[in-house]
Amino acid sequence: MPAKKGSKRVRKVKLVKTKVRTKESPEVKENTTLKENLEDDNESSIRVAEKIVDKAVLELSKWNDRKLQKEQDKSGKLALFDEDSKDLCLYLQATSLKFFAKKQSLKPKGIRLEHSINNLDLDDGEPFKVCVFVKDNTIDESLLEKIEAENIPHLEKIIPAKELKTTYKSFEARRKLWEKYDLFLSDDYLITTLPKLLGKRFYGSAKFPIPIKVYSKDKTAVSVQTLKNQILKVLHSTYFIPPMGVNISLKLGSLKQDRKNLHDNLNTIINYLSRFPIRILQLKLETSPSIPIYVNREVHSDEDVIGGKLPVGKDTEPVLEKDDSDELSLYERGLIELAFDEEEARKVIDSKRAKHKKRKYVEEEGSSSQDLGKKIEV
Repeated sequence: MPAKKGSKRVRKVKLVKTKVRTKESPEVKENTTLKENLEDDNESSIRVAEKIVDKAVLELSKWNDRKLQKEQDKSGKLALFDEDSKDLCLYLQATSLKFFAKKQSLKPKGIRLEHSINNLDLDDGEPFKVCVFVKDNTIDESLLEKIEAENIPHLEKIIPAKELKTTYKSFEARRKLWEKYDLFLSDDYLITTLPKLLGKRFYGSAKFPIPIKVYSKDKTAVSVQTLKNQILKVLHSTYFIPPMGVNISLKLGSLKQDRKNLHDNLNTIINYLSRFPIRILQLKLETSPSIPIYVNREVHSDEDVIGGKLPVGKDTEPVLEKDDSDELSLYERGLIELAFDEEEARKVIDSKRAKHKKRKYVEEEGSSSQDLGKKIEV
């Protein structure tokens, strides 16, 4: 069967003949809703002011523009594309007072969002491409044609495990595979073997494979409808691998996305994160400094952290409050780091500290003079 115009044909794999379910099973319907979002219906204890988020996004956008301009000035040539899509990706960094996982796991957790974090509707350039890893001997020629006929959005290629062990065994082949596709999905039964087959190139980046269910209810054959539903679900979710640590990073969207969409996605993620004792939330791009948008300034004892007895988080306004040590808020320091390099940023901070000390000295001298005047009058 001829491939779709404008895209590459899904790779053919010789697999056993199978029966395809044409109707969505109850199991598929259940899987299209991410359970993680439903575990906590209570209002989030973390409140982030929209004006803080808007300001942070604006400053990150300015930082990216300056970065691109410097690169163009250095090369003396205009870039073929105005902006690199990976540089536009917006990430939310979360730091907790407790580990996000009690034991090591490479299986990602997902959060279903209202708006896709991926730029799926490209007017020009390369289309958004999805690659799926499957177990050997699960898809035959007939089933492959049915998958193509279903016209599953953005599905570009299907790769069996044996090809990962042979064709993509070398580091260079894995690197090219990683660069060629925007999103990688995997049969849930194969996910635990992928770290060894794919290596650090995949699991050390935001392109780690996402596990999906591809089988029908009886788990004996791949279901085209299930595969389609799972891909659509992943395209509208964000994922992270829970670490035995206190820091995670989640893709929130991109700088080009509508601000309301970013706020909606951020609120959904924050509602999910409220089950953890979050210490700080920050926004950043792929290579930019981070800007704090929420800080919980409460001090906790070791017993509080271990026992999980933590107070409700505060609003984000404390992010703007000044630190007595240098008279600069965390938010201000983040903005300065975006605007300057480390040396220039230090000059700005030192200058502000000097002005603060001078102002404080004048105020103290004035107060002393007033006290002296009162004593003389008496």
